[in-house]
This record gives sequence, structure tokens and C-alpha cells, in this order.
Amino acid sequence: MTNGNDKSLESWIWDAACSIRGAKDAPKFKDYILPLIFTKRLCDVFDDELNRIAKEVGLDIHIPAMSQWTVSISN
Repeated sequence: MTNGNDKSLESWIWDAACSIRGAKDAPKFKDYILPLIFTKRLCDVFDDELNRIAKEVGLDIHIPAMSQWTVSISN
């Protein structure tokens, strides 16, 4: 992406996303993105609180891999 004839990385990624999800208006795109961001934040806060409480109580708490964000998002 060094010369002027190449698309910018941003437009290349946007075009790829459009081909995957179909052409959507930007305002409608929030219907897909906002729930995903909310779920990620919820998982992060849950993990932080669980680790904090486990440290306070002195327990080693195991969360199954399928219940963790990193595994859930990759499936």
C-alpha cells in the first residue's frame, strides 16, 4: 500500500466487511456492533470481579473454557 493506486487499508477492510455482512447503512451497523461491545465489556468486568473476590477469599476459581470470552468469540 505504498503507491497512490492502492486502496487505503481502511477502505480495503471496510470493503471486506461489506462483502461478509452485506451492504448495511452505518446507522444499522450499530445494531450488530453495540451488543458485541456490551457483551465484551460484561465479560471483562465479570472476570475482573471474579479474580478480585477470589483473591480476597483465597480461592482458586476455575471457569470452563467454553464460558470465557476468548473461546466464545472464536466459535
